[in-house]
Amino acid sequence: MKEIKKQKKTEEIFSKHYDNPHNRIFLSDLPDGILPTDEIDIQRDFEGYHSENESYDSFCRLVILRDREETDAEFNKRIKEDQEFSIELRQRRLENYLKLKKEFDPE
Repeated sequence: MKEIKKQKKTEEIFSKHYDNPHNRIFLSDLPDGILPTDEIDIQRDFEGYHSENESYDSFCRLVILRDREETDAEFNKRIKEDQEFSIELRQRRLENYLKLKKEFDPE
C-alpha cells in the first residue's frame, strides 16, 4: 500500500479590501511577519456586478497566502473521510454489479 503523506494547505493570513480598484498598494499596507515564501495576490475588479438581488461595486483586494503542512487532526480527518468514501464507492459498485448481473444473466 502506498504511503499517505501530509498535504500542503494554503491559508489566507491577511486580506485588506479597497473600494477603489485603481487604488495603489504600498509595502506599508503589508502586515508585519511576511515570509519570503508568502504569496501576495492583488485582486482587482474594475466593472463590478449589478443585479436585482446580488450586487457589488468595483474593488481591489490585497490577500496574503501562506502554505503550510496540514495538522495531525486535519490529516487524520482526511484519511478517515477517504476511507469512508472508498467503502461507499465499493458498496455502490457492488450494487451496480448485482443489478447488471440480474439484467444480463437471468437464471
